[in-house]
Amino acid sequence: MESLVTLMIVFVCLDFVVRLSFLRPVYVIGAAAACALFIGLMCPVATAQSSTSLSGFISDPALMLDVAVILSVDVMLGITFCWLSVGSLDCGGETGFWHRFMTGLTGYFPGLMIFIVLFYLLVKVIFAFPGVSFHLLSWGLAAVVLLAVPLLVFIVRRILPRVRGRLDLMFMAYVITAMIGVVATA
Repeated sequence: MESLVTLMIVFVCLDFVVRLSFLRPVYVIGAAAACALFIGLMCPVATAQSSTSLSGFISDPALMLDVAVILSVDVMLGITFCWLSVGSLDCGGETGFWHRFMTGLTGYFPGLMIFIVLFYLLVKVIFAFPGVSFHLLSWGLAAVVLLAVPLLVFIVRRILPRVRGRLDLMFMAYVITAMIGVVATA
């Protein structure tokens, strides 16, 4: 189960980075800052966790069903963005108001699962470095996330400069994320 959760975390992070690659740099930096601030402020909550409570969370079917609902909303909005964006590309950008509105609405929503993943990562980092100040670890991880997110978005844009290629990658990553989510909560 732990390896399945790790695989789901990797795909949630991939979804997040690829989704941010469609936004302007100021929004990418804003999303990275929000993630970093979340990590820094969640230190008191993360330090109250124990490794057994984290394992219990993963093995608790009721809590995993709650995570599955959040994952389903993220996947649904991500796939909707992909479909609407491909529709915009196929029409040459000449679409109606509601099409543009829904594309913008789903495009600026980076997802909720990334915050669950960041919290899980923070707890794992705190347990990986015993004896180190919790606040130092959390704000250090926040700094890493603040630098890594824009860098990863830049790398995705350089590797896949075409919008259609990034949409294909994003769609496939969301489909795989949905399948992993179904298996993980079964």
